[in-house]
Amino acid sequence: MGPRFLRGLVMLCVVSVCVSMACRKPRRHVLSKKQIQAIQAATLTEAPSPLVVVGARFEDLVELVGVDMPTGPVIAGKTLEVTWYWKSLKEAPGEWMIFVHVEGGGQRSTHDHHAVGELHPISRWKGGDLVADKQKITLPADFPEGRARLKVGIFDEGAWRDRRQNRRMAVTNGDLSTVKSDGESRVEVGTLVIKSDGAKKNRDDKSDRTYEALRVDKGPILDGKLIEAG
Repeated sequence: MGPRFLRGLVMLCVVSVCVSMACRKPRRHVLSKKQIQAIQAATLTEAPSPLVVVGARFEDLVELVGVDMPTGPVIAGKTLEVTWYWKSLKEAPGEWMIFVHVEGGGQRSTHDHHAVGELHPISRWKGGDLVADKQKITLPADFPEGRARLKVGIFDEGAWRDRRQNRRMAVTNGDLSTVKSDGESRVEVGTLVIKSDGAKKNRDDKSDRTYEALRVDKGPILDGKLIEAG
């Protein structure tokens, strides 16, 4: 076999490999039985009765029906739970992701996520699906005390990752009385009352204490009597 034949054989092998790779379907993440059950449990069969009724529509693809959120104080550095009730109006292909902002005292804490503990992204929702999305949020330990606004929206994760483009689903019914849209494709759903961690503060205060040692002329006499040098 001559060199020309060998080069042709190598090229044929390379082309064959490339064609086989191009024809191969992308691998999909396979959910476990437990994860499938979690998604099924979060998919509601009846309309929910949320603590806060919202009814915000995002580009007429997804509706935020309402939300359950803490009514008492939230401790900075601790974990709180929020349940978002979503309704799919029609299928929304793409890399949409939910973002949550907690804003107060000039500070913002951001919590992006896919529904149901990252298991059930919007792209997998079918038209008419009702999803109870329980999200655990941990605020920074130094988050300012006081009132903080809880806001939510939906953004294109792929556009941000690939082009740093902050593309969000627009709120299409901001004129509804229960929909508090801020003009940035976000909806404010309520207010949290933030408190500092008192126990941690006490520990920090103790660690900052300084002590002064006094020098005396005479040392203590170890004679068993409770009389010290004066």
